[in-house]
Amino acid sequence: MSKTVDQRIVEMQFNNGQFEKNVSTSLSTLDKLKEALGFKGSSKGFDDLTSSASSLGRSVETIQAKFSALDVMAVTALSNITNSAINLGKQLVNTFAIEPLSTGFEEYELKMGSVQTIMAATGESLDTVNKYLQELNVYSDKTIYSFSDMTQNIGKFTNAGVKLEDAVMAIKGISNEAAVSGANANEASRAMYNFAQALSAGYVKLIDWTSIENANMATVEFKEQLLESAVAAGTLEKTTDGMYKVLSKNINGGTMKETIDATHNFNDSLSYQWMTTDALVSTLKDYADETTDIGKKAYASAQDVKTFSMMMDTLKEAAQSGWAETWENIFGDFEEAKSFWTDLSNIFSDMIQNSADSRNALLSGGLSTGWKQLLDQGISDADAYKEAIIEAGKAQ
Repeated sequence: MSKTVDQRIVEMQFNNGQFEKNVSTSLSTLDKLKEALGFKGSSKGFDDLTSSASSLGRSVETIQAKFSALDVMAVTALSNITNSAINLGKQLVNTFAIEPLSTGFEEYELKMGSVQTIMAATGESLDTVNKYLQELNVYSDKTIYSFSDMTQNIGKFTNAGVKLEDAVMAIKGISNEAAVSGANANEASRAMYNFAQALSAGYVKLIDWTSIENANMATVEFKEQLLESAVAAGTLEKTTDGMYKVLSKNINGGTMKETIDATHNFNDSLSYQWMTTDALVSTLKDYADETTDIGKKAYASAQDVKTFSMMMDTLKEAAQSGWAETWENIFGDFEEAKSFWTDLSNIFSDMIQNSADSRNALLSGGLSTGWKQLLDQGISDADAYKEAIIEAGKAQ
């Protein structure tokens, strides 16, 4: 049965409403499906992903640049380390293989001068002097102190009237005392010089002792040892309360009323001349004697190498002393060297003198003419000059 127009319109309206309802339902279902599958906000997610990818790319480029910089830094650091190692190697070669040749020769020459000074001051034979200097050389090689400083100052001790054996012990004692008080080799060298200066006067003055204080060697222990030695020397007397009475007098003949010890009136008392050569040398000998308690302690300290610098100084001293002995083997001891260098000097002196005589004879013959007369008389005016020229020509 054919449908009427009105029926079809109604069906279309109904079907259209039904269609819209179905479409709405379908869209709602799709939304739920997207939500369930995590597609919600997917466009934003893709944008974020793109942005993240760009950031990651930039980060990779930054990291790559940093690694390139690290490569440069690493290469530079390795280059610097290599150069430092090479320079250190060169320095070590120079320090232990080249420099000791010249410093060893200087030490050898210094020893020759000291030998002469000691022999003149003490009257000892060359063999005796060499024996004691070798003792000092062995000591310096085992410790942190310089043989050159020792040989340079030992002559001052002997010139002050100290026997050679005692002078050697005193030099070693100063070094040991410097070690036990924590002083370095330079400070020990200054102490040797100042004590040598003091011994020339017969006693230690305040100005000499101040130098010892500045070298950090004026320890309480050292002062106590000096006080006891002065008691034995008769310039101090120990009282019942542990203090010391000064028995000696100052240059004006005055006596000291106050008692002293290592921490009271010590410096003021030095003007009364109680720290004599005997008291000082006796104390230094105790520091050098390994059989005494203080000597054993001090000698052990002198052998301790506490820093890199001290190690280098000790090794340099050993290398230098070794070359000094080598030069002595080549040129000989004092007497042998004196003969060798004297003969060599005479040979060269004759050569130089003969050359000078020949030159002067030639010039003397050439100038004993009118030229010599001209030079002797001088030129007063032009006529005299002309006349001299003519006379010189005639003479030729």
